Amino acid sequence: MESFAKSQKKDPKEAMRDRFGAIILCGGKGTRMSLLTEDKIPKPLYSVNGKELISYSLDLLDESGINRILFAVKHLSEQIESWINSSNLNCDAVVMKIQGRSTAAAISEGLALIDRDQVVILSGDEIIMNFKLASMMEQHERTGSLLTILATDPRNAVGDGVLLELDGNRIKGISEKRSEIGRSGQHGLLYHAGVIMIKQEALQYIALGEQDPKGGVIDMPIMRGGLSAGILNAYVDKNLTFFNINSPKEVNVAESKLSYMKRFVR
Repeated sequence: MESFAKSQKKDPKEAMRDRFGAIILCGGKGTRMSLLTEDKIPKPLYSVNGKELISYSLDLLDESGINRILFAVKHLSEQIESWINSSNLNCDAVVMKIQGRSTAAAISEGLALIDRDQVVILSGDEIIMNFKLASMMEQHERTGSLLTILATDPRNAVGDGVLLELDGNRIKGISEKRSEIGRSGQHGLLYHAGVIMIKQEALQYIALGEQDPKGGVIDMPIMRGGLSAGILNAYVDKNLTFFNINSPKEVNVAESKLSYMKRFVR
C-alpha cells in the first residue's frame, strides 16, 4: 500500500527558530543616563516614546521568528528579571547574571546555554527602526560567515559608536573614535548599528578573558578578534535608523525622531 504521508515543509520563521538563538546584553550601568534613571531602574527598562528600550530589541527578534533568548544581566538585574517574568514574552527566555565576567566570556557561556549554532547579539539599550533582521540572518548563513555585524551610513545613527572600513563585505578596519572622523560618511566609512551575528566556531578567535573597555563599546573585543582573524563581515543597510541611547540628549533626539516616524505608520 502506498503511503500518502508527505514531508511537511516548515515555514521560514519556524526553520529560523531551529537555527538561531539570541542574546540581549542588559548589563550596563548607564552612568550617563543617571539624570533620568536616578540609578533606580536599569537602562533597558527606561521608556522611550512610550516603550521600554529592551522591547525594541524583542520586537526585532519576534518579527524574525527567533524565540530562544538569553538575557545577560548585571546592574539592577532583579528588576529586569521581574519584568521578563511578568511580561508574557513570546519566547523561551533564560536570564544569566554576568557579574565578574567580561561580555565576551558571558557570550561564550550564553551560546552554550542557548544551544544554537548561530546567535544574534543585541543590546537592551539600543533602538533600530526600518530594519529586517531576517534579511541579515539570511545573508549571514548564505555566505557562510562566522561573524557578521550590521553596518549603516553614519548619518542614519544617533550616538557615538564604532566606525567600519569595508572592502566589499569584509571589514578591514574599525575605529571606536567616531568623532575623530566625523559624522558625514566621509572616507566611505560606515557605522556599526548594534547587531552582531556569531557562529559557535568563531569563538576560537575571540579573547574571552579580555575585560570590557570602561566607557567604551562592550562588544569591541569580539569585533577585534574577528578583525584579527579575517572573519569579520558586514551586512549593510543604509535605510535603517539607529539610536545608541547613552545620555539624556540621545533620549530627546530619539523621542523626537520616533514621534515623527510614528505619524507615517498606520
